[in-house]
Amino acid sequence: MAFGQTADQRIKAQTKFPPEFDQPVDSNKVQMDVMKPWIVKEMIAALGDEDEIVIDFCHNWISSTQFPDIKDLHIFLQPFLHGKTAKFTKELWNLLLSAQSTVNGVPPELVAAKKAEMQQQVS
Repeated sequence: MAFGQTADQRIKAQTKFPPEFDQPVDSNKVQMDVMKPWIVKEMIAALGDEDEIVIDFCHNWISSTQFPDIKDLHIFLQPFLHGKTAKFTKELWNLLLSAQSTVNGVPPELVAAKKAEMQQQVS
């Protein structure tokens, strides 16, 4: 253990993260207002209810800095999401990676899901 390391730094060093967590996301290239409903929906599913503080913290974490660190967010969410943290953070990061590579900053996966939802409403 390195002297002066915080508990979160030790946890981060000991945790095995998916390889995509090493890819940076430029939040300036992502339409964060489009991400918020997804975050809310997935957090409610993981938490079992709507915890506005945790949801807002998550949204602010990824939108308040140009290059957010998903590993830090993962560690922060662990006490709240428990065994669902890895699934949530991996899906979130993959959507953000996808979004930053599009012209409009919207993940194609969310566009496809919205289209499917609209088709079901019409049917």
